[in-house]
Formats: sequence, C-alpha cells, structure tokens
Amino acid sequence: MPRKPDWDALGKLFAPSNEAAPSALDADTVTYLGETMPKWLARDLMQERAAIYEFEAGMTREAAETKARHSLAK
Repeated sequence: MPRKPDWDALGKLFAPSNEAAPSALDADTVTYLGETMPKWLARDLMQERAAIYEFEAGMTREAAETKARHSLAK
C-alpha cells in the first residue's frame, strides 16, 4: 500500500520564501553565446551543450567539453 503524502512537509517545501532568486545583477556574470548571464547558468548550459556534442556527435567527453568551453569565449 502506498505511503500517504505528508501535506504539511510539502506545503513547507513549496511555500514562498523571502529570499530573492539569484539574478544576473547579483552574481558574477559572463558572456556565453552572445548573452550576459550568471556564471552558474553558463556552466549549466556548457555542460548540457557538451553532453549533446558527446551523445549526438560521438565526441569524447574531453573533446565535447573543450568545444563547449570555446563557445564561452565567443
């Protein structure tokens, strides 16, 4: 028999907080693919792009990460 959800815990998890979401103005920013964005977002996009190169193009992980990293310089 499935466990019953803990509605109080879920309510606390999804309750609005007073903390502001990180923004490009608050964090260190970089230019990636012609757009200025927080470093954490550029890192996530680079990792995703590297995974696509690795899977779709059959590149090694090192080559895919290098190619994605070079996109940061553009």
